Amino acid sequence: MLQKLACTLITAGLLLACGGGTREEKATDVKITDKGMTIKTDKGDKMEISTGGATKVPEDFPADVLVYKKAKLITSMKVENTTQLQFQSEDSPAAIQEAYKKEMAAQGWKEDMAMTSGGVTMLHYEKDGRRAMIHIVPGDKGETTFTVSVEEPEKK
Repeated sequence: MLQKLACTLITAGLLLACGGGTREEKATDVKITDKGMTIKTDKGDKMEISTGGATKVPEDFPADVLVYKKAKLITSMKVENTTQLQFQSEDSPAAIQEAYKKEMAAQGWKEDMAMTSGGVTMLHYEKDGRRAMIHIVPGDKGETTFTVSVEEPEKK
């Protein structure tokens, strides 16, 4: 229960952070298929969500950001210039943290924050105007849930 709440709060926080403030928009087109859901707004924004068995890492997900191989992809979401992937793994939070710290550094990402509080680990990186955030949450039954979010610079 704590794990689901933490992931929901992290997701909500990331979406608010990516939006840069409040903005009122109306959904003008909603499509739901067996592969997920796409929502378009009256301001031209688009949100794509995929969950369940059809979930895949988007083809345009940056190659220089680790996709942890020992984890199951649960959700993929794209909102404007941000892609967020949520995974679940049997590996420990420490093992996942170590893998991301090692691989992000190897790919040239600069770590600008790393902290653990209440068992939740947050890693934030920057590279070439992009930001990557990895939030790792231990589960109640030994599993670990984590999100990987990558924010690209806004296109002008």
